[in-house]
Amino acid sequence: MSQGADPNVVDEFGETALFYAVRSKKTAAATALLEGGANLEVVNNAGNTCMSLAPATVFPALQEERKKRRLYDDDPGLLRAYSDNVRFCLGPSGPGPKRQRTAMEALRAWASEWPAEEPIPRKKIVDYKQEDIIDKTDGYAVLRRCPEECAAQLRVSEKHFVADHAQLLQEETWFHDLSPEEWCKGVGVIADETGVAVKAIKAVVAGNREHRFTLPLVEVESKSLAGYIHVGWKPEEEELSIKQLKAA
Repeated sequence: MSQGADPNVVDEFGETALFYAVRSKKTAAATALLEGGANLEVVNNAGNTCMSLAPATVFPALQEERKKRRLYDDDPGLLRAYSDNVRFCLGPSGPGPKRQRTAMEALRAWASEWPAEEPIPRKKIVDYKQEDIIDKTDGYAVLRRCPEECAAQLRVSEKHFVADHAQLLQEETWFHDLSPEEWCKGVGVIADETGVAVKAIKAVVAGNREHRFTLPLVEVESKSLAGYIHVGWKPEEEELSIKQLKAA
């Protein structure tokens, strides 16, 4: 890389040198590639990122680098969301002058990160039938159920729910002192980087969490997830309460 090599060249499998360093458990090589501008969020042909494939010995180094990259932006088009297959990729992040993000921008960068250990879905996020629709208006539909495979995308929406609430307070002098974990705690969202939050969401949408359920909001034309409503039910009090509500 010091000789001008591009660390983000992909092979026939859609993989960069970083994939091979990660699979080989070569933490030092992976770190060197990242320092040379390797893109951490490349999605290979199988729908995986380096982080979703990383063994336990390498994963902490990737996670630490991801945290650092939330704070700086060296490309105005850094985040691109591919709506056709719901892939989340970061644009070029090679060496060079970096602009420090504002606290709000850093929080949005955190919110937009795909859950680390989850493969990127290759199909439409939500596949539903007419009888699944509870309500439908203005090109969107609320469904009776949320398939388990939507859990990772629900986690991304949940993190943006956290950021939406934080944005209301961004003019406060103490705003920049709070971490994503602290913002999560303030709105009752699991603060997690390792996959626990996605597992919890899967348990809810699979019906394994008594008295809690999630209804997905779907864009009718693309059949992609556009938001959700998370509800709790207290049978002893006959009380239905909205815990979270997020719409694109």
